[in-house]
Amino acid sequence: MNYIYLHGFASSPKSYKGSYIQQRFAEIGKTLH
Repeated sequence: MNYIYLHGFASSPKSYKGSYIQQRFAEIGKTLH
């Protein structure tokens, strides 16, 4: 299964929230696109 993180128009996928979510998914072996 693929997961996609949709960040807001004025935000970046490298924002704190984006990085935090990516780390949590990585801990369970999932990759965000």
